[in-house]
Amino acid sequence: MKTVYLTKNAIGQECIVQFQYGSTNGKTGDAVQVWILPLEWIKNGKSAMEQDEASCMDCPHSKRANKTCYVRKGNSEMGLKSKVNSLHKAYLSGELQVLPMSEATREVGDCEGKFIRFGAYGEPVLLGEDIVLQLTAVAKNWTGYTHQWHMPQYQWANRFFMASVETEGLQSKANGKGFRTFRVRRSADVVGGGEVMCPASKEMGNRTTCNKCGLCKGTSSKAKSITIIKH
Repeated sequence: MKTVYLTKNAIGQECIVQFQYGSTNGKTGDAVQVWILPLEWIKNGKSAMEQDEASCMDCPHSKRANKTCYVRKGNSEMGLKSKVNSLHKAYLSGELQVLPMSEATREVGDCEGKFIRFGAYGEPVLLGEDIVLQLTAVAKNWTGYTHQWHMPQYQWANRFFMASVETEGLQSKANGKGFRTFRVRRSADVVGGGEVMCPASKEMGNRTTCNKCGLCKGTSSKAKSITIIKH
């Protein structure tokens, strides 16, 4: 039996949240990966994956918008489709247990002392403040990124997640709302005075992995904001 948790975005569209224990991602290192996927994908399978508003909302990189999301390309896209297909089959066979988001507290014990990657795909704010608070309280480390930093109902997330931005103008606005930022930039763009380059990035020689780094966890870290070259 596979277990997922049901949540909704700001306009009432339903998503499921799945906790996956373990990762082979070289950049992040071993992790508890938290996936946020539209419920329609799970009900209807891979054919529904063009519509990603439920989990991605107004993200400018979404499949629906500019098709620039790094998870929706190459091997990452293949892995995402494989996960959706697996959950879809479990849903059809009755082997998928769908519980309310409040029941995700049962995952807290399993996450203790581990590195959590909030949002292996999808918007991590959709877990809600209470669950995120409980998970981060026991985690050894975590990362999380949100494009919903401009939404009043998600201002609580600045403590836990980085504001994903693409320009210095957006960075300034996010900083003004109390968020540290993770800015994706072109290689020719200048690194700002309030930023440092991602130490787990290719351009920095992959000096570390996300599970060891700990810089991308909102204002829970007092470090400068982070920037990375678009990949």
